[in-house]
Amino acid sequence: MPMSKRKNESFVIAVVILLLIGIYIGGYFVLGETEDSIRLGGKPTRFAPGVTRFFKYDVLVTVFEPVGWLEANARWSPVVIKGPASGSLCDPTDTLLDPKK
Repeated sequence: MPMSKRKNESFVIAVVILLLIGIYIGGYFVLGETEDSIRLGGKPTRFAPGVTRFFKYDVLVTVFEPVGWLEANARWSPVVIKGPASGSLCDPTDTLLDPKK
């Protein structure tokens, strides 16, 4: 097999991989709703700096967990990813990160 054909195949494989990664990361930002704080719960409701991402399906929480980790490390702040099993998306009594619990 000629060397130029191998380079061409490698280029196509690299482009396909980068395209799939781009779709994956893009889906993380497009499919989720974002809140620019983390609810700590309590009365009155307390908030912490960070990001909370809500996804409509629990499977998306599992699929996008690695990207959430990357986002947390890029922002240097906590990122919480929630789905329907985490409770109501607008539940003010959510005590996920409550230090008293």
